[in-house]
Amino acid sequence: RWWRDCMSRADAGDGELQQGAALRLQTAWRGFRERRLYLRRRRAALIIQTGWRRFLQAQHRAARLIQAAWKSYRQRRSFLQQRRAAVTLQAACRGQRDRH
Repeated sequence: RWWRDCMSRADAGDGELQQGAALRLQTAWRGFRERRLYLRRRRAALIIQTGWRRFLQAQHRAARLIQAAWKSYRQRRSFLQQRRAAVTLQAACRGQRDRH
């Protein structure tokens, strides 16, 4: 009888040990799975961010190109207007000088 009591206690302890081991395995598996999912999502987010930044950089570059072309056009137009005004003044001065 004493032997049977010892064996039944050992079996009960063994079940608790197996249950604890199963719990640890399940916890480790869930942790591994969640870390893997987190890393996968982080990589996806980095890919999306990289693509978005490249898109914005291309737009910024295009905007700078348009702005530079517009500024160049305005400067050229202003220069030509000033040159026409200078030539007109020079012609008027020469005409005035030659008439007197």
